Amino acid sequence: MLDGFEEILRASLALPAGARAMLADHLLESLDGPDQKRVDALWGEEAKQKLREIDEGKA
Repeated sequence: MLDGFEEILRASLALPAGARAMLADHLLESLDGPDQKRVDALWGEEAKQKLREIDEGKA
């Protein structure tokens, strides 16, 4: 198991920075629970609402 991990790690570290960033993003996304996208969307809507309130002088 460790040999496979080390091989993947070495290959990953040899990738260009942009590809490593994409790989890291995909790996982190794979750790999120099944509802994480919904939670992220709800937080995005909350942030938009707060910005509207600020723009309208309500916050």
